[in-house]
Amino acid sequence: MSRTYLELVDGSSAKFWELVVDGCEHTVRYGRIGAAGRATTKTFDSSEEAESKAAKLIASKRKKGYAAPSVVGEAISFEALAEEFPEVEERGDAFFEMAERAYVFRGDVTSDDSGILGIADELGDEGTVIVILGDYTCTAELVDWGDRAEFSNNVVFVMGDMTTNHLFLNDIGMLVVKGSLKAKSFFGAQGDNGGSLDVCGDLVADYVIGASYFIIGVEGEVRVKYQLGDSTYASDYADKKALISLGDAALFVDELSQEYGEVDEWELHERLVAGRPIFVNDGKPREGVYEKEW
Repeated sequence: MSRTYLELVDGSSAKFWELVVDGCEHTVRYGRIGAAGRATTKTFDSSEEAESKAAKLIASKRKKGYAAPSVVGEAISFEALAEEFPEVEERGDAFFEMAERAYVFRGDVTSDDSGILGIADELGDEGTVIVILGDYTCTAELVDWGDRAEFSNNVVFVMGDMTTNHLFLNDIGMLVVKGSLKAKSFFGAQGDNGGSLDVCGDLVADYVIGASYFIIGVEGEVRVKYQLGDSTYASDYADKKALISLGDAALFVDELSQEYGEVDEWELHERLVAGRPIFVNDGKPREGVYEKEW
């Protein structure tokens, strides 16, 4: 299930529009901000059709000026954070103890920043903890941790769903999504330094690069078109989706560097972000599979 809530405040007009997609159904609720509004439900032939129609409706509303309401993060002490959100402290573990600043966003957050930490007013030198009580939507084409992305003890805890384009996480840091994570691609690197992604709902993505020992945990359904890599600590996740080995060089375009017959994961990620093809046959072995000479 996905929910989109938008508002339009223009002069004396203050309206809201909400769309909930649940399987093959749309429920649209609209009206004056502060009122219950009116609701209508429509059923489609498939969940794919429902999602496609929803995307067009949302785009139309945004074109008319509707946008997600601005949610301001509030600085919070770690004592208050632990008392209000004990699960965050428990999951954050040592990161929680080392971080210097914490913020809570009480609602949905939409950000065009290229760093998922960019919504914080100020980052802690030793790490930042961010808790989002609603959905988190990142509109930038490529999103990573942001400032001080490397070697910082960051925890981002999203209570709702997270939607992004290309997501790259590296080194020390934890992203927890209580709902589902939807992305064009996800790439985790240097996870043996402490980096991890934990999705309590579904993981929906075209590409996931599960190399560099990055820890991936998915409690819900894994709906990934291509899982790429050779090594991962995510044994439970890997069991749900077979890896396409980066050593299967015959599957990839010749432009990808293939030292010792193995595709470089970083160049693979760069091509995905740029929207360039990575496979010669849509990830499937061609007839008469051959061995390349190196």
